[in-house]
Amino acid sequence: MSDSRFIGRHSDLDGIQQQLYHCLSGQPRVLLVEGLAGIGKTRFLEEIRVMAQEQGLDVYTGSCDETLTEPYAPFAGLLPRLDDEAVLDTREITLLHRLFGGATHSQPTPTLDIRSQDTVEFRMAMSRALIRLAEDQPLMVVVDNLHAADQPSLNLFDYLTFTLAEQRTAPVLLVASHRPVAPNTDVGRLLSRLQREEVVRRLELSGLEEPETRELLQLQGVTRPSQQLVQAIHRATQGIPLFIQEAVQHALRMGALHTQGGYLAVRPEAVATLRLPRDISETIAGRIDALPAGCQAILTVASLLGDGFQADELAIPEPNHEAALEVATQQGVLRREGNHYQFAHTLIRRGFASRLRLEQRRRLHLDIAQALDRHYAEHSASHALAIAHHLLEA
Repeated sequence: MSDSRFIGRHSDLDGIQQQLYHCLSGQPRVLLVEGLAGIGKTRFLEEIRVMAQEQGLDVYTGSCDETLTEPYAPFAGLLPRLDDEAVLDTREITLLHRLFGGATHSQPTPTLDIRSQDTVEFRMAMSRALIRLAEDQPLMVVVDNLHAADQPSLNLFDYLTFTLAEQRTAPVLLVASHRPVAPNTDVGRLLSRLQREEVVRRLELSGLEEPETRELLQLQGVTRPSQQLVQAIHRATQGIPLFIQEAVQHALRMGALHTQGGYLAVRPEAVATLRLPRDISETIAGRIDALPAGCQAILTVASLLGDGFQADELAIPEPNHEAALEVATQQGVLRREGNHYQFAHTLIRRGFASRLRLEQRRRLHLDIAQALDRHYAEHSASHALAIAHHLLEA
Protein backbone atom coordinates (compact mmCIF):
# COMPACT_ATOMS: atom_id res chain seq x y z
CA MET A 1 0.00 0.00 0.00
CA SER A 2 1.28 3.42 -0.89
CA ASP A 3 -0.79 5.08 1.84
CA SER A 4 -0.16 4.04 5.44
CA ARG A 5 -3.39 5.60 6.73
CA PHE A 6 -5.07 3.50 9.41
CA ILE A 7 -8.60 2.41 8.51
CA GLY A 8 -11.53 1.71 10.82
CA ARG A 9 -11.52 -0.27 14.09
CA HIS A 10 -12.77 2.75 16.04
CA SER A 11 -14.46 0.72 18.79
CA ASP A 12 -11.32 -1.40 19.20
CA LEU A 13 -9.20 1.73 19.55
CA ASP A 14 -11.64 3.10 22.12
CA GLY A 15 -11.07 -0.06 24.15
CA ILE A 16 -7.31 0.39 23.82
CA GLN A 17 -7.63 3.94 25.08
CA GLN A 18 -9.24 2.64 28.25
CA GLN A 19 -6.26 0.36 28.85
CA LEU A 20 -3.88 3.26 28.30
CA TYR A 21 -5.81 5.28 30.91
CA HIS A 22 -5.41 2.42 33.39
CA CYS A 23 -1.68 2.24 32.70
CA LEU A 24 -1.20 6.00 33.04
CA SER A 25 -3.00 5.88 36.40
CA GLY A 26 -0.54 3.24 37.64
CA GLN A 27 -2.61 0.10 37.06
CA PRO A 28 -0.82 -2.66 35.12
CA ARG A 29 -2.62 -4.25 32.19
CA VAL A 30 -1.95 -7.15 29.81
CA LEU A 31 -3.68 -7.04 26.43
CA LEU A 32 -3.98 -10.10 24.16
CA VAL A 33 -4.88 -9.23 20.56
CA GLU A 34 -6.11 -12.20 18.49
CA GLY A 35 -6.72 -12.29 14.75
CA LEU A 36 -6.36 -14.41 11.65
CA ALA A 37 -3.32 -14.07 9.43
CA GLY A 38 -3.76 -11.00 7.25
CA ILE A 39 -6.35 -9.37 9.53
CA GLY A 40 -3.97 -6.48 10.29
CA LYS A 41 -2.63 -7.28 13.77
CA THR A 42 0.81 -5.76 13.17
CA ARG A 43 -0.67 -2.59 11.67
CA PHE A 44 -3.07 -2.38 14.62
CA LEU A 45 -0.14 -2.64 17.05
CA GLU A 46 1.59 0.18 15.20
CA GLU A 47 -1.47 2.37 15.73
CA ILE A 48 -1.49 1.47 19.44
CA ARG A 49 2.20 2.41 19.63
CA VAL A 50 1.48 5.84 18.14
CA MET A 51 -1.40 6.39 20.59
CA ALA A 52 0.78 5.37 23.53
CA GLN A 53 3.71 7.59 22.56
CA GLU A 54 1.43 10.59 22.02
CA GLN A 55 0.24 10.14 25.61
CA GLY A 56 3.71 9.96 27.09
CA LEU A 57 4.36 6.23 27.34
CA ASP A 58 7.76 4.77 26.60
CA VAL A 59 7.24 1.97 24.06
CA TYR A 60 9.30 -1.11 23.28
CA THR A 61 8.31 -3.47 20.44
CA GLY A 62 9.64 -6.96 19.73
CA SER A 63 8.48 -9.70 17.40
CA CYS A 64 8.56 -13.50 17.49
CA ASP A 65 9.89 -15.40 14.50
CA GLU A 66 9.68 -19.18 14.33
CA THR A 67 12.68 -19.26 11.97
CA LEU A 68 14.99 -17.82 14.65
CA THR A 69 16.76 -20.14 17.07
CA GLU A 70 17.84 -17.59 19.70
CA PRO A 71 15.74 -17.75 22.88
CA TYR A 72 13.98 -14.64 24.19
CA ALA A 73 14.32 -12.94 20.78
CA PRO A 74 11.26 -10.64 21.18
CA PHE A 75 12.72 -9.23 24.41
CA ALA A 76 16.40 -9.05 23.40
CA GLY A 77 16.09 -5.49 22.09
CA LEU A 78 15.48 -4.31 25.65
CA LEU A 79 19.11 -4.96 26.60
CA PRO A 80 20.55 -1.63 25.37
CA ARG A 81 17.84 0.18 27.33
CA LEU A 82 18.59 -1.78 30.48
CA ASP A 83 22.30 -1.07 30.06
CA ASP A 84 21.74 2.67 29.59
CA GLU A 85 19.27 3.06 32.43
CA ALA A 86 21.27 0.96 34.90
CA VAL A 87 18.14 -0.45 36.53
CA LEU A 88 19.86 -3.75 37.39
CA ASP A 89 23.07 -4.59 39.22
CA THR A 90 26.12 -5.98 37.41
CA ARG A 91 25.34 -9.62 38.20
CA GLU A 92 21.77 -9.34 36.92
CA ILE A 93 22.70 -7.53 33.73
CA THR A 94 25.44 -10.09 33.07
CA LEU A 95 22.89 -12.90 33.43
CA LEU A 96 20.58 -11.16 30.95
CA HIS A 97 23.38 -10.76 28.44
CA ARG A 98 24.27 -14.42 28.74
CA LEU A 99 20.75 -15.69 28.21
CA PHE A 100 20.05 -13.20 25.43
CA GLY A 101 23.29 -14.24 23.73
CA GLY A 102 24.95 -10.84 23.86
CA ALA A 103 28.16 -9.57 25.42
CA THR A 104 28.54 -7.21 28.35
CA HIS A 105 30.69 -4.13 28.21
CA SER A 106 33.14 -5.58 30.69
CA GLN A 107 33.52 -9.23 29.72
CA PRO A 108 32.86 -11.66 26.87
CA THR A 109 29.89 -13.98 27.03
CA PRO A 110 30.78 -17.49 28.16
CA THR A 111 29.18 -20.45 26.44
CA LEU A 112 26.12 -21.42 28.44
CA ASP A 113 23.55 -24.17 28.25
CA ILE A 114 20.30 -22.26 28.77
CA ARG A 115 18.62 -25.31 30.24
CA SER A 116 21.10 -25.34 33.11
CA GLN A 117 20.62 -21.67 34.05
CA ASP A 118 18.67 -20.32 36.94
CA THR A 119 15.81 -19.14 34.74
CA VAL A 120 13.72 -18.07 37.73
CA GLU A 121 16.42 -15.55 38.66
CA PHE A 122 16.49 -14.37 35.06
CA ARG A 123 12.71 -13.85 34.94
CA MET A 124 12.77 -12.03 38.28
CA ALA A 125 15.49 -9.72 36.95
CA MET A 126 13.48 -8.94 33.80
CA SER A 127 10.36 -8.21 35.86
CA ARG A 128 12.25 -5.90 38.20
CA ALA A 129 13.85 -4.14 35.25
CA LEU A 130 10.55 -3.37 33.52
CA ILE A 131 8.90 -2.14 36.71
CA ARG A 132 11.89 0.07 37.51
CA LEU A 133 11.87 1.50 33.97
CA ALA A 134 8.19 2.32 34.40
CA GLU A 135 8.88 4.24 37.62
CA ASP A 136 10.40 7.04 35.53
CA GLN A 137 7.98 6.83 32.59
CA PRO A 138 4.91 4.64 31.97
CA LEU A 139 5.95 1.72 29.80
CA MET A 140 4.32 -0.32 27.07
CA VAL A 141 6.00 -3.56 25.94
CA VAL A 142 4.65 -5.10 22.72
CA VAL A 143 5.29 -8.68 21.56
CA ASP A 144 4.04 -9.31 18.03
CA ASN A 145 3.24 -12.86 16.80
CA LEU A 146 3.23 -14.57 20.19
CA HIS A 147 1.97 -17.75 18.46
CA ALA A 148 5.45 -18.10 16.91
CA ALA A 149 7.36 -17.61 20.19
CA ASP A 150 9.98 -20.03 21.45
CA GLN A 151 9.26 -21.75 24.74
CA PRO A 152 11.63 -19.56 26.84
CA SER A 153 9.88 -16.44 25.51
CA LEU A 154 6.46 -17.90 26.34
CA ASN A 155 7.67 -18.69 29.86
CA LEU A 156 8.99 -15.16 30.29
CA PHE A 157 5.74 -13.60 29.02
CA ASP A 158 3.86 -15.86 31.44
CA TYR A 159 6.04 -14.77 34.35
CA LEU A 160 5.79 -11.07 33.48
CA THR A 161 1.99 -11.30 33.37
CA PHE A 162 1.71 -12.92 36.78
CA THR A 163 4.22 -10.47 38.24
CA LEU A 164 2.08 -7.56 37.03
CA ALA A 165 -1.03 -9.26 38.40
CA GLU A 166 0.60 -9.46 41.84
CA GLN A 167 2.18 -6.00 41.63
CA ARG A 168 -1.17 -4.20 41.12
CA THR A 169 0.50 -0.78 41.06
CA ALA A 170 2.88 -0.42 38.13
CA PRO A 171 2.32 1.75 35.03
CA VAL A 172 3.09 -1.10 32.62
CA LEU A 173 1.01 -2.21 29.65
CA LEU A 174 2.11 -5.59 28.23
CA VAL A 175 0.64 -6.29 24.78
CA ALA A 176 0.84 -9.42 22.61
CA SER A 177 -0.72 -10.30 19.28
CA HIS A 178 -1.35 -13.86 18.15
CA ARG A 179 -3.22 -15.94 15.62
CA PRO A 180 -5.99 -18.28 16.77
CA VAL A 181 -4.38 -21.36 18.29
CA ALA A 182 -5.66 -24.71 19.49
CA PRO A 183 -6.11 -24.90 23.28
CA ASN A 184 -3.95 -28.05 23.53
CA THR A 185 -0.81 -26.29 22.23
CA ASP A 186 1.79 -24.56 24.41
CA VAL A 187 0.53 -21.14 23.34
CA GLY A 188 -3.11 -22.20 23.77
CA ARG A 189 -2.50 -23.40 27.32
CA LEU A 190 -0.63 -20.18 28.13
CA LEU A 191 -3.46 -17.99 26.82
CA SER A 192 -6.02 -20.01 28.75
CA ARG A 193 -4.09 -19.46 32.00
CA LEU A 194 -3.51 -15.78 31.40
CA GLN A 195 -7.13 -14.95 30.64
CA ARG A 196 -8.10 -15.89 34.18
CA GLU A 197 -6.02 -13.03 35.57
CA GLU A 198 -7.79 -9.79 36.52
CA VAL A 199 -5.23 -7.59 34.74
CA VAL A 200 -5.62 -9.41 31.41
CA ARG A 201 -7.88 -8.13 28.64
CA ARG A 202 -8.61 -9.90 25.36
CA LEU A 203 -9.40 -8.32 22.00
CA GLU A 204 -10.36 -10.25 18.87
CA LEU A 205 -9.86 -8.36 15.62
CA SER A 206 -12.55 -8.94 13.01
CA GLY A 207 -12.62 -8.00 9.34
CA LEU A 208 -13.30 -4.49 8.08
CA GLU A 209 -16.88 -3.34 7.54
CA GLU A 210 -18.17 -2.50 4.04
CA PRO A 211 -17.46 1.27 4.26
CA GLU A 212 -13.92 0.49 5.44
CA THR A 213 -13.51 -2.03 2.62
CA ARG A 214 -14.44 0.74 0.19
CA GLU A 215 -11.81 3.00 1.75
CA LEU A 216 -9.14 0.32 1.48
CA LEU A 217 -10.08 -0.33 -2.17
CA GLN A 218 -9.61 3.37 -2.85
CA LEU A 219 -6.18 3.27 -1.22
CA GLN A 220 -5.39 0.37 -3.55
CA GLY A 221 -6.02 2.62 -6.54
CA VAL A 222 -9.66 1.65 -7.17
CA THR A 223 -10.71 5.28 -6.97
CA ARG A 224 -14.40 4.93 -7.91
CA PRO A 225 -15.58 1.49 -6.76
CA SER A 226 -19.25 0.70 -7.36
CA GLN A 227 -21.39 -0.63 -4.55
CA GLN A 228 -21.53 -3.94 -6.46
CA LEU A 229 -17.72 -4.14 -6.42
CA VAL A 230 -17.47 -3.24 -2.73
CA GLN A 231 -20.11 -5.80 -1.75
CA ALA A 232 -18.58 -8.54 -3.91
CA ILE A 233 -15.08 -8.01 -2.53
CA HIS A 234 -16.30 -7.68 1.05
CA ARG A 235 -18.40 -10.83 0.82
CA ALA A 236 -15.54 -12.83 -0.69
CA THR A 237 -12.86 -11.60 1.71
CA GLN A 238 -14.88 -11.05 4.90
CA GLY A 239 -13.08 -7.72 5.21
CA ILE A 240 -9.61 -9.20 5.81
CA PRO A 241 -7.21 -6.45 4.61
CA LEU A 242 -4.56 -8.78 3.15
CA PHE A 243 -7.27 -10.72 1.33
CA ILE A 244 -8.83 -7.50 -0.02
CA GLN A 245 -5.48 -6.51 -1.52
CA GLU A 246 -5.15 -9.98 -3.05
CA ALA A 247 -8.70 -9.74 -4.44
CA VAL A 248 -7.90 -6.46 -6.22
CA GLN A 249 -4.76 -7.94 -7.78
CA HIS A 250 -6.69 -11.07 -8.76
CA ALA A 251 -9.39 -9.01 -10.50
CA LEU A 252 -6.77 -6.93 -12.31
CA ARG A 253 -4.90 -10.03 -13.50
CA MET A 254 -8.13 -11.46 -14.88
CA GLY A 255 -9.17 -8.19 -16.50
CA ALA A 256 -12.41 -8.49 -14.53
CA LEU A 257 -12.86 -4.82 -13.64
CA HIS A 258 -15.02 -2.75 -15.97
CA THR A 259 -16.65 0.68 -15.92
CA GLN A 260 -20.36 0.85 -15.30
CA GLY A 261 -22.05 4.23 -15.03
CA GLY A 262 -18.74 5.91 -14.26
CA TYR A 263 -17.86 3.46 -11.45
CA LEU A 264 -15.76 0.31 -11.42
CA ALA A 265 -17.62 -2.99 -11.20
CA VAL A 266 -16.36 -6.57 -11.21
CA ARG A 267 -17.49 -9.66 -13.06
CA PRO A 268 -19.00 -12.05 -10.47
CA GLU A 269 -17.20 -15.10 -11.92
CA ALA A 270 -13.83 -13.46 -11.18
CA VAL A 271 -14.66 -13.17 -7.47
CA ALA A 272 -15.85 -16.79 -7.46
CA THR A 273 -12.37 -17.97 -8.52
CA LEU A 274 -10.59 -16.00 -5.79
CA ARG A 275 -8.45 -18.12 -3.48
CA LEU A 276 -7.26 -17.39 0.04
CA PRO A 277 -3.69 -16.10 0.42
CA ARG A 278 -1.35 -18.86 1.52
CA ASP A 279 -0.82 -17.59 5.09
CA ILE A 280 -4.56 -17.47 5.74
CA SER A 281 -5.36 -20.80 4.09
CA GLU A 282 -2.54 -22.55 5.96
CA THR A 283 -3.74 -21.12 9.28
CA ILE A 284 -7.30 -22.31 8.67
CA ALA A 285 -6.16 -25.71 7.37
CA GLY A 286 -4.03 -26.16 10.48
CA ARG A 287 -6.98 -25.51 12.78
CA ILE A 288 -9.15 -27.97 10.88
CA ASP A 289 -6.45 -30.65 10.75
CA ALA A 290 -5.97 -30.41 14.53
CA LEU A 291 -9.49 -31.80 15.05
CA PRO A 292 -10.21 -35.55 15.21
CA ALA A 293 -11.24 -37.04 11.85
CA GLY A 294 -14.78 -37.78 13.02
CA CYS A 295 -15.20 -34.22 14.25
CA GLN A 296 -13.95 -32.87 10.91
CA ALA A 297 -16.53 -34.97 9.06
CA ILE A 298 -19.44 -33.72 11.18
CA LEU A 299 -18.33 -30.07 10.97
CA THR A 300 -18.04 -30.43 7.20
CA VAL A 301 -21.75 -31.26 7.16
CA ALA A 302 -22.41 -28.39 9.58
CA SER A 303 -20.58 -25.99 7.25
CA LEU A 304 -23.33 -26.53 4.68
CA LEU A 305 -25.94 -25.32 7.21
CA GLY A 306 -24.39 -21.83 7.28
CA ASP A 307 -22.20 -19.71 9.56
CA GLY A 308 -24.54 -20.48 12.46
CA PHE A 309 -26.84 -23.38 13.22
CA GLN A 310 -28.91 -24.95 15.98
CA ALA A 311 -27.70 -28.21 17.48
CA ASP A 312 -31.01 -29.87 16.70
CA GLU A 313 -30.63 -28.86 13.03
CA LEU A 314 -27.32 -30.69 12.83
CA ALA A 315 -28.82 -33.64 14.70
CA ILE A 316 -31.14 -34.32 11.76
CA PRO A 317 -28.41 -35.31 9.27
CA GLU A 318 -25.82 -36.12 11.99
CA PRO A 319 -27.48 -37.68 15.09
CA ASN A 320 -24.13 -38.45 16.77
CA HIS A 321 -22.94 -34.86 16.83
CA GLU A 322 -22.66 -33.97 20.54
CA ALA A 323 -19.03 -35.00 21.09
CA ALA A 324 -17.90 -33.29 17.89
CA LEU A 325 -19.55 -30.00 18.85
CA GLU A 326 -17.98 -30.15 22.30
CA VAL A 327 -14.49 -30.75 20.89
CA ALA A 328 -14.89 -28.02 18.26
CA THR A 329 -16.04 -25.54 20.92
CA GLN A 330 -13.11 -26.43 23.18
CA GLN A 331 -10.72 -25.95 20.24
CA GLY A 332 -12.20 -22.53 19.44
CA VAL A 333 -13.49 -23.56 16.01
CA LEU A 334 -17.09 -23.04 17.13
CA ARG A 335 -18.68 -20.62 19.58
CA ARG A 336 -21.72 -21.66 21.58
CA GLU A 337 -24.64 -19.71 22.98
CA GLY A 338 -27.17 -22.13 24.44
CA ASN A 339 -28.32 -24.43 21.66
CA HIS A 340 -26.89 -22.18 18.94
CA TYR A 341 -23.44 -22.72 17.45
CA GLN A 342 -21.47 -20.30 15.30
CA PHE A 343 -18.27 -20.93 13.36
CA ALA A 344 -15.53 -18.76 14.84
CA HIS A 345 -15.06 -17.17 11.42
CA THR A 346 -16.83 -17.47 8.08
CA LEU A 347 -13.51 -18.42 6.50
CA ILE A 348 -13.25 -21.42 8.82
CA ARG A 349 -16.68 -22.59 7.68
CA ARG A 350 -15.62 -22.10 4.08
CA GLY A 351 -12.44 -24.05 4.84
CA PHE A 352 -14.53 -27.07 5.81
CA ALA A 353 -16.87 -26.72 2.83
CA SER A 354 -14.00 -26.30 0.36
CA ARG A 355 -12.69 -29.75 1.24
CA LEU A 356 -15.67 -31.27 -0.51
CA ARG A 357 -15.62 -32.01 -4.21
CA LEU A 358 -18.55 -30.55 -6.13
CA GLU A 359 -20.26 -33.95 -6.37
CA GLN A 360 -19.84 -34.55 -2.64
CA ARG A 361 -21.22 -31.12 -1.77
CA ARG A 362 -24.25 -31.62 -4.00
CA ARG A 363 -24.92 -35.05 -2.54
CA LEU A 364 -24.67 -33.75 1.02
CA HIS A 365 -27.04 -30.87 0.26
CA LEU A 366 -29.53 -33.38 -1.15
CA ASP A 367 -29.12 -35.63 1.91
CA ILE A 368 -29.73 -32.66 4.21
CA ALA A 369 -32.82 -31.57 2.26
CA GLN A 370 -34.29 -35.07 2.37
CA ALA A 371 -33.45 -35.44 6.07
CA LEU A 372 -35.15 -32.12 6.89
CA ASP A 373 -38.21 -33.09 4.85
CA ARG A 374 -38.51 -36.45 6.63
CA HIS A 375 -37.88 -34.96 10.06
CA TYR A 376 -40.44 -32.17 9.84
CA ALA A 377 -42.92 -34.24 7.75
CA GLU A 378 -46.31 -32.56 8.23
CA HIS A 379 -44.65 -29.33 9.38
CA SER A 380 -42.19 -29.16 6.48
CA ALA A 381 -43.95 -26.09 5.05
CA SER A 382 -42.55 -23.95 7.88
CA HIS A 383 -39.05 -25.07 6.86
CA ALA A 384 -39.65 -24.84 3.13
CA LEU A 385 -37.02 -22.13 2.56
CA ALA A 386 -34.26 -24.16 4.21
CA ILE A 387 -35.26 -27.30 2.30
CA ALA A 388 -35.46 -25.35 -0.95
CA HIS A 389 -32.01 -23.85 -0.35
CA HIS A 390 -30.41 -27.27 -0.01
CA LEU A 391 -32.30 -28.62 -3.03
CA LEU A 392 -31.07 -25.71 -5.13
CA GLU A 393 -27.49 -26.26 -3.96
CA ALA A 394 -27.88 -29.95 -4.82
